[in-house]
Amino acid sequence: SLRAMTIVSSRTPIVFAVVAATGSPLDAFLSAFSRLLPKYGYEAVPIRLTDLLQEHVADANIAWRNEGDRIQKLMDAGDQFRENVRRTDAMALLAALGIQDARRNADPARSCAYVIRQLKHPDEVSTLRQIYGDRLFVLGLYSTFSERLKHLTEIRKVERTEAERL
Repeated sequence: SLRAMTIVSSRTPIVFAVVAATGSPLDAFLSAFSRLLPKYGYEAVPIRLTDLLQEHVADANIAWRNEGDRIQKLMDAGDQFRENVRRTDAMALLAALGIQDARRNADPARSCAYVIRQLKHPDEVSTLRQIYGDRLFVLGLYSTFSERLKHLTEIRKVERTEAERL
């Protein structure tokens, strides 16, 4: 007699890249978005560019006084990284390395959707499009200036003048 075999297969990994201005309410959006992916057979795997930047590139001793200072120093570190490697798409390359590392450590039976948080430069999108082709989906999160200011001051507790500057 033939025994039934269970074949475990996964779908092709896909990549979502989020583009948003500083101060946009990303946490709420990404939380809701990540909860939707299992309905379509995918598990969300977050790829945080600031974490990758601190882990692999920036001075490990970056310190900040408050949330506004943290945001500014991480933006400066990203700008410095782009300048040092003379590539406006440097953060996209860092994202691709982060995805490669996550894939290496993933269960091959899982269908993963890598969610990159967050792109800031058009060249980053172009480079990711070259790497991932039609497996890349770019999500733009729009918030008005007043909504971003409110999020920074009320939720993230950034001083108003610093929030306006950011």
